[in-house]
Amino acid sequence: MAGDFISFQEAEELYGVHRWRLEQPSANWLRERIRSIAQSQLHDEDQLALVNTAFAVASLGRAYSSLRAGERRFERVLNEGAPAIMIYLTGRYQDSLEALLTTSIWIDVADVLIWYRTVGDRLEHLRRGARRRRIRMTIDEVDTELSILAARAIPELGEFPLGQLANNVLHHSWHPDRSRSELHIYIEGEEKKSVRLVRGADIITKLGHVVEETRIQFEGILQRLT
Repeated sequence: MAGDFISFQEAEELYGVHRWRLEQPSANWLRERIRSIAQSQLHDEDQLALVNTAFAVASLGRAYSSLRAGERRFERVLNEGAPAIMIYLTGRYQDSLEALLTTSIWIDVADVLIWYRTVGDRLEHLRRGARRRRIRMTIDEVDTELSILAARAIPELGEFPLGQLANNVLHHSWHPDRSRSELHIYIEGEEKKSVRLVRGADIITKLGHVVEETRIQFEGILQRLT
Protein backbone atom coordinates (compact mmCIF):
# COMPACT_ATOMS: atom_id res chain seq x y z
CA MET A 1 0.00 0.00 0.00
CA ALA A 2 1.58 3.30 -1.07
CA GLY A 3 0.45 6.78 -0.06
CA ASP A 4 -3.31 7.32 -0.08
CA PHE A 5 -4.02 4.76 -2.80
CA ILE A 6 -5.24 1.19 -2.46
CA SER A 7 -6.42 -1.25 -5.11
CA PHE A 8 -9.92 -2.71 -5.11
CA GLN A 9 -8.39 -6.16 -4.56
CA GLU A 10 -6.53 -4.94 -1.47
CA ALA A 11 -9.67 -3.19 -0.22
CA GLU A 12 -11.69 -6.39 -0.62
CA GLU A 13 -9.05 -8.46 1.19
CA LEU A 14 -8.76 -5.96 4.01
CA TYR A 15 -12.54 -5.83 4.37
CA GLY A 16 -12.64 -9.62 4.62
CA VAL A 17 -10.06 -9.57 7.41
CA HIS A 18 -11.96 -6.74 9.11
CA ARG A 19 -15.23 -8.68 9.01
CA TRP A 20 -13.56 -11.79 10.39
CA ARG A 21 -12.09 -9.80 13.27
CA LEU A 22 -15.61 -8.61 14.08
CA GLU A 23 -17.18 -12.04 13.80
CA GLN A 24 -14.49 -14.24 15.33
CA PRO A 25 -15.31 -13.68 19.05
CA SER A 26 -18.98 -14.52 18.56
CA ALA A 27 -18.15 -17.50 16.35
CA ASN A 28 -15.72 -18.89 18.94
CA TRP A 29 -18.22 -18.33 21.74
CA LEU A 30 -20.93 -20.15 19.77
CA ARG A 31 -18.67 -23.09 18.97
CA GLU A 32 -17.94 -23.67 22.66
CA ARG A 33 -21.59 -23.43 23.65
CA ILE A 34 -22.68 -25.88 20.95
CA ARG A 35 -20.04 -28.33 22.14
CA SER A 36 -21.33 -28.05 25.69
CA ILE A 37 -24.93 -28.60 24.58
CA ALA A 38 -24.01 -31.58 22.39
CA GLN A 39 -22.20 -33.28 25.29
CA SER A 40 -25.19 -32.93 27.59
CA GLN A 41 -27.78 -35.61 28.28
CA LEU A 42 -30.67 -33.39 27.27
CA HIS A 43 -33.44 -34.53 24.95
CA ASP A 44 -32.78 -33.69 21.29
CA GLU A 45 -35.63 -31.20 21.21
CA ASP A 46 -34.25 -29.31 24.20
CA GLN A 47 -30.73 -29.36 22.78
CA LEU A 48 -32.08 -27.85 19.59
CA ALA A 49 -33.86 -25.10 21.54
CA LEU A 50 -30.62 -24.25 23.32
CA VAL A 51 -28.53 -24.32 20.14
CA ASN A 52 -31.01 -22.05 18.38
CA THR A 53 -30.95 -19.63 21.30
CA ALA A 54 -27.14 -19.73 21.37
CA PHE A 55 -27.12 -18.81 17.67
CA ALA A 56 -29.32 -15.82 18.48
CA VAL A 57 -27.08 -14.71 21.36
CA ALA A 58 -23.98 -15.05 19.15
CA SER A 59 -25.68 -13.14 16.33
CA LEU A 60 -26.64 -10.43 18.81
CA GLY A 61 -22.99 -10.10 19.80
CA ARG A 62 -21.87 -10.00 16.18
CA ALA A 63 -24.47 -7.34 15.33
CA TYR A 64 -23.23 -5.21 18.22
CA SER A 65 -19.61 -5.60 17.08
CA SER A 66 -20.66 -4.32 13.66
CA LEU A 67 -22.45 -1.37 15.29
CA ARG A 68 -19.36 -0.49 17.33
CA ALA A 69 -17.18 -0.72 14.23
CA GLY A 70 -19.56 1.62 12.40
CA GLU A 71 -19.38 4.08 15.27
CA ARG A 72 -15.57 3.98 15.25
CA ARG A 73 -15.52 4.41 11.46
CA PHE A 74 -17.79 7.47 11.65
CA GLU A 75 -15.78 9.04 14.47
CA ARG A 76 -12.52 8.42 12.62
CA VAL A 77 -13.91 10.29 9.61
CA LEU A 78 -15.00 13.16 11.86
CA ASN A 79 -11.71 13.43 13.73
CA GLU A 80 -9.10 12.31 11.19
CA GLY A 81 -10.79 12.62 7.80
CA ALA A 82 -12.02 9.96 5.40
CA PRO A 83 -9.57 7.52 3.75
CA ALA A 84 -9.08 8.03 0.03
CA ILE A 85 -10.80 4.74 -0.85
CA MET A 86 -13.91 5.76 1.11
CA ILE A 87 -14.09 9.13 -0.62
CA TYR A 88 -13.66 7.48 -4.01
CA LEU A 89 -16.43 4.96 -3.42
CA THR A 90 -18.95 7.34 -1.83
CA GLY A 91 -18.29 10.59 -3.68
CA ARG A 92 -16.45 13.76 -2.80
CA TYR A 93 -19.35 15.46 -1.03
CA GLN A 94 -19.06 15.26 2.77
CA ASP A 95 -22.84 15.33 3.24
CA SER A 96 -23.19 12.22 1.07
CA LEU A 97 -20.55 10.35 3.06
CA GLU A 98 -22.10 11.29 6.39
CA ALA A 99 -25.53 10.20 5.16
CA LEU A 100 -24.17 6.77 4.26
CA LEU A 101 -22.37 6.42 7.60
CA THR A 102 -25.52 7.49 9.46
CA THR A 103 -27.66 4.98 7.58
CA SER A 104 -25.16 2.22 8.30
CA ILE A 105 -25.25 2.87 12.04
CA TRP A 106 -29.05 2.88 12.21
CA ILE A 107 -29.22 -0.37 10.22
CA ASP A 108 -26.86 -1.94 12.77
CA VAL A 109 -29.01 -0.65 15.65
CA ALA A 110 -32.03 -2.33 14.07
CA ASP A 111 -30.02 -5.54 13.66
CA VAL A 112 -29.10 -5.53 17.37
CA LEU A 113 -32.72 -5.00 18.41
CA ILE A 114 -34.07 -7.72 16.14
CA TRP A 115 -31.54 -10.30 17.33
CA TYR A 116 -32.31 -9.32 20.93
CA ARG A 117 -35.99 -10.09 20.35
CA THR A 118 -35.01 -13.36 18.66
CA VAL A 119 -33.19 -14.54 21.79
CA GLY A 120 -36.46 -14.43 23.72
CA ASP A 121 -38.44 -15.99 20.90
CA ARG A 122 -36.10 -18.98 20.78
CA LEU A 123 -35.63 -19.35 24.52
CA GLU A 124 -39.39 -19.71 24.84
CA HIS A 125 -39.14 -23.16 23.22
CA LEU A 126 -37.67 -24.43 26.49
CA ARG A 127 -41.15 -24.23 27.97
CA ARG A 128 -42.04 -27.53 26.31
CA GLY A 129 -39.12 -29.31 27.98
CA ALA A 130 -40.08 -27.75 31.31
CA ARG A 131 -43.72 -28.78 30.89
CA ARG A 132 -42.67 -32.37 30.25
CA ARG A 133 -40.12 -32.24 33.08
CA ARG A 134 -37.21 -33.07 30.80
CA ILE A 135 -35.07 -30.14 31.96
CA ARG A 136 -34.02 -28.85 35.37
CA MET A 137 -36.28 -25.81 35.16
CA THR A 138 -39.97 -25.36 35.81
CA ILE A 139 -42.26 -23.44 33.47
CA ASP A 140 -42.36 -20.63 36.03
CA GLU A 141 -38.57 -20.45 36.04
CA VAL A 142 -38.43 -20.35 32.24
CA ASP A 143 -41.09 -17.63 32.27
CA THR A 144 -39.05 -15.64 34.79
CA GLU A 145 -36.07 -15.68 32.42
CA LEU A 146 -38.33 -14.62 29.56
CA SER A 147 -39.74 -11.81 31.69
CA ILE A 148 -36.24 -10.52 32.38
CA LEU A 149 -35.54 -10.42 28.66
CA ALA A 150 -38.88 -8.79 27.92
CA ALA A 151 -38.39 -6.07 30.53
CA ARG A 152 -34.99 -4.76 29.41
CA ALA A 153 -35.24 -1.21 28.11
CA ILE A 154 -33.21 1.86 27.20
CA PRO A 155 -35.50 4.81 27.97
CA GLU A 156 -33.66 7.18 25.63
CA LEU A 157 -34.55 4.93 22.68
CA GLY A 158 -38.27 5.01 23.33
CA GLU A 159 -40.93 4.30 25.92
CA PHE A 160 -41.16 0.55 25.22
CA PRO A 161 -38.88 -2.38 26.15
CA LEU A 162 -36.30 -3.44 23.57
CA GLY A 163 -38.30 -6.42 22.34
CA GLN A 164 -41.25 -4.18 21.49
CA LEU A 165 -38.94 -1.69 19.78
CA ALA A 166 -37.74 -4.58 17.61
CA ASN A 167 -41.37 -5.28 16.68
CA ASN A 168 -41.68 -1.68 15.53
CA VAL A 169 -38.54 -2.01 13.41
CA LEU A 170 -39.78 -5.25 11.85
CA HIS A 171 -43.38 -4.26 11.16
CA HIS A 172 -43.89 -0.50 11.25
CA SER A 173 -40.93 1.85 10.95
CA TRP A 174 -37.17 1.97 10.48
CA HIS A 175 -36.89 3.83 13.79
CA PRO A 176 -37.52 1.88 17.03
CA ASP A 177 -39.98 4.35 18.57
CA ARG A 178 -41.82 5.07 15.26
CA SER A 179 -41.76 8.82 15.97
CA ARG A 180 -39.26 9.85 13.30
CA SER A 181 -39.34 10.05 9.54
CA GLU A 182 -35.74 11.22 9.02
CA LEU A 183 -32.34 9.78 9.86
CA HIS A 184 -30.51 11.69 12.58
CA ILE A 185 -27.07 11.46 14.12
CA TYR A 186 -25.78 13.97 16.66
CA ILE A 187 -22.15 15.00 16.82
CA GLU A 188 -20.89 15.96 20.28
CA GLY A 189 -17.54 17.22 21.48
CA GLU A 190 -15.10 19.89 20.35
CA GLU A 191 -11.53 18.58 20.16
CA LYS A 192 -12.63 14.95 19.83
CA LYS A 193 -16.01 14.44 18.20
CA SER A 194 -18.33 11.57 19.18
CA VAL A 195 -21.36 10.08 17.47
CA ARG A 196 -24.66 9.98 19.37
CA LEU A 197 -28.03 8.55 18.36
CA VAL A 198 -29.77 10.72 20.97
CA ARG A 199 -28.52 14.01 22.35
CA GLY A 200 -26.59 13.62 25.59
CA ALA A 201 -26.93 9.83 25.80
CA ASP A 202 -24.47 7.11 24.79
CA ILE A 203 -27.05 4.66 23.44
CA ILE A 204 -24.47 2.47 21.74
CA THR A 205 -22.63 1.80 25.02
CA LYS A 206 -25.96 1.07 26.74
CA LEU A 207 -26.80 -1.43 24.02
CA GLY A 208 -23.44 -3.06 24.74
CA HIS A 209 -24.46 -3.50 28.37
CA VAL A 210 -27.68 -5.16 27.21
CA VAL A 211 -25.74 -7.54 24.97
CA GLU A 212 -23.42 -8.52 27.81
CA GLU A 213 -26.28 -8.98 30.29
CA THR A 214 -28.09 -11.19 27.79
CA ARG A 215 -25.01 -13.33 27.21
CA ILE A 216 -24.48 -13.78 30.95
CA GLN A 217 -28.15 -14.64 31.44
CA PHE A 218 -28.05 -17.31 28.75
CA GLU A 219 -24.80 -18.80 30.07
CA GLY A 220 -26.42 -19.10 33.49
CA ILE A 221 -29.35 -21.00 31.99
CA LEU A 222 -27.00 -23.21 29.99
CA GLN A 223 -24.85 -24.01 33.02
CA ARG A 224 -27.95 -24.97 34.96
CA LEU A 225 -29.29 -27.28 32.25
CA THR A 226 -26.10 -28.97 31.09
